Amino acid sequence: MVKPMLNRFDKQVSHQAVQSLSLLGWSIYEPGRAPSLDYLLKRRSANPFGMDQDSTAPESDATWNALLDAYGFLTMDEFDLALLDGIRNGFFDRHLVEQRGLELDKRFKAAALDSSFQRAWATYHDSFDENQQEVLDAVYQSFIDDVQNITPLNLSGTITLFKELGRPDIAAEILRLYVASRGSDRELFNLKGYQIFGDLKDTDVIKAFADKYASYPQDKGNPETILLRMAEMNGWNPEDIKTLANLTVDEYYQLLKKTKGRDLHRILATCLQFDNIGNASDEMRAISRLAKDALRRIGRESNINALRVKRYGIDVSQVEHPDLPADESQAADS
Repeated sequence: MVKPMLNRFDKQVSHQAVQSLSLLGWSIYEPGRAPSLDYLLKRRSANPFGMDQDSTAPESDATWNALLDAYGFLTMDEFDLALLDGIRNGFFDRHLVEQRGLELDKRFKAAALDSSFQRAWATYHDSFDENQQEVLDAVYQSFIDDVQNITPLNLSGTITLFKELGRPDIAAEILRLYVASRGSDRELFNLKGYQIFGDLKDTDVIKAFADKYASYPQDKGNPETILLRMAEMNGWNPEDIKTLANLTVDEYYQLLKKTKGRDLHRILATCLQFDNIGNASDEMRAISRLAKDALRRIGRESNINALRVKRYGIDVSQVEHPDLPADESQAADS
């Protein structure tokens, strides 16, 4: 089911799909024998390089760590989460899988240009040699060389390594360099995007990311940007919800009328998703209600729009279809 969605990407994307689907399927369908989803999502993924300042790994986790190291599985990423949704739902969201696959494809191609960071970490993982300084030098230099391709989770693991081995000064330097080098990517520093992994754990990383994200101008005036960002991230923050709930029906109407193609469908899906959330807040329900009121107004404009809005649960009963042929009129009412 997934393979045709990935044919245009680097073969490593398909390889990861096979690897992750096998592991996730094992975890879901043989929970008594496999590592639990809680472990895969939170424990291992919160510390992608096996570093944890707070505690030694429990015996059960240590066993899974060894097995998954041998399997070549390091950490859950957003591509894996899209695959996990497909296993749980019984079908795969083509748009989501292709989107996450494209992101992974870009990372693989970037890594092919310079994989020194992963090779440097191999000096830590792959022996019990007394080579602390060699490991630190290799990881530091590779980090400097490859900073544009290093994920926040890998950053956190790197900083933990330097702190644990007595070099907090280098850890601080690495963090400053990362924030300065990646400053153009605003959403990279949005901590809410990492909650699915059990949060970033290093307190210095958390503070640096929070401070950097707070330094950006807050985009509160463009509902289209907010809704498309929510669709892209598959999530939201309280400021987004408050802004969208305080819009008028006319503003939703204008937005839906001017938006075309995939963006229109993504915006509608984002607005109407709150109907399916059991614990939705009043503001979330307001977003759905306002969008439906705008759809109702659009449906009343013409016979064709009355048909179009029906797919979103809007029945414009006042609109008749006198100008449609009899067979189309019946189809419209069915």
